[in-house]
Amino acid sequence: ERLCGAMKSMECKHSEVVENVEWEKNIVINQNEDLSKQIKSLVSDAESTNQILKSLRTELDGANHAACQEQERLKSKIFLLETQILESRQEKRRLPNLVKSLETEANVLSSPERAIEAEFRNQKEQLSAKISSLMA
Repeated sequence: ERLCGAMKSMECKHSEVVENVEWEKNIVINQNEDLSKQIKSLVSDAESTNQILKSLRTELDGANHAACQEQERLKSKIFLLETQILESRQEKRRLPNLVKSLETEANVLSSPERAIEAEFRNQKEQLSAKISSLMA
């Protein structure tokens, strides 16, 4: 009888252990299903993020290309402006001499005798130049 009682007690404990194992097994299965859903969601999010990154890289490459073109255009414009500044400075240096020359010519032309002499010299220079070119 004691053996029967012990057997029944062991069977009862065994049933409880099997029940607990089944219960824990169901919990683990449910947790695995939840984790599987979370993993699928994370994979989907990662794929979406990769698509966004590809799109952003494409936009960034386009913007970078446009910026390089704009930089080249501005370099050309700067070069042109620097050239114009240089020419302007050279012209600025020439203007005082031109003004003096014009003032001198105005003084010469202001007196009739000087004007005639200047015209004579001018014609003489032109004739000399023509003679030189004919002899050449």
